[in-house]
Amino acid sequence: MIDLVEDIHVLVGHRLKGISALNAPNANWQVREAQVLGVEAEALGERCDVVLSVLPPGTFRGDSGMLWLTQEGQAAAIHARGEVMPGIQGSSLTTAMSAKRAAMALGVQLSIG
Repeated sequence: MIDLVEDIHVLVGHRLKGISALNAPNANWQVREAQVLGVEAEALGERCDVVLSVLPPGTFRGDSGMLWLTQEGQAAAIHARGEVMPGIQGSSLTTAMSAKRAAMALGVQLSIG
C-alpha cells in the first residue's frame, strides 16, 4: 500500500514523479517529472485538483490514470488530462485529481506493482 498525501495544498511548488504505463515517444522510460503549479485551480478550461508543469518529454495520450508521487513516495495525484499537441509532441501542462480523493471515492488502497 502507498501512503496518500493528506493535504494537496502542501504540494504547491514541489516536484512530483509520474509513473506511466507508456514509454514516451523517442524514449524508453516511463517516468515523468513535474512541478506543481497550483491546487484547486482552473486549467485547460476546467476546474481540477492539481495543475502540473511537466518536464520534457511531457505527457501523452494514454497517460491518463498515471500516478504522481512525491519525492518521499506518497501518492499525490492521478493524471487526468494534458494539452492536445501536434504529432508526437508531449504536453507540458496537465491536470490531475487528488489521489486521496480518488482512493476514498472508489474505496480502494493504492499500490504499485
